[in-house]
Amino acid sequence: MHTCTLVEGEVQVDGAKVESEVQVDGAKVESEVQVDGAKVESEVQVDGAKVEGEVQVDGAKVESEVQVDGAKVESEVQVDGAKVEGEVQVDGAKVESEVQVDGAKVESEVQVDGAKVEGEVQVDGAKVEGEGQGDRAWAEGSGRTRRLGCSSAALCLQPSRPGKPESFSQNTK
Repeated sequence: MHTCTLVEGEVQVDGAKVESEVQVDGAKVESEVQVDGAKVESEVQVDGAKVEGEVQVDGAKVESEVQVDGAKVESEVQVDGAKVEGEVQVDGAKVESEVQVDGAKVESEVQVDGAKVEGEVQVDGAKVEGEGQGDRAWAEGSGRTRRLGCSSAALCLQPSRPGKPESFSQNTK
């Protein structure tokens, strides 16, 4: 298990192989986080973490669950070609810029309950093989607020009525 509370510089994890659990609950990173080609064989938990810079995850593989409940990212999040074999949980997470997910694969459930994205959400070629859950999740890009939810094998944005928050209802295609 790895824990930390404050990182003043950039966090860069390229090509690393981590065999034990990664836990950085409540960590504060004052710069960007970059994870390229890393392989984590156990759970990744970053609940309540705050990242002041951009988060980039390219080609990483996690063989267990990823949990980022209540995390806050003040810049954009980019996930390209990542693979997660366990559940992904981002309940109550907040991204103050855009989220871009390209070619990522999640082999289990994705939960986005209460998540909020203040910028654009772009999902290209991503695949979710498990169930999706998303209540009270919002994206505010393009000056519009939309419900952000996920359903079986899909992540979707749904228009909302101004001033009238709605819960995401699972779309079963």
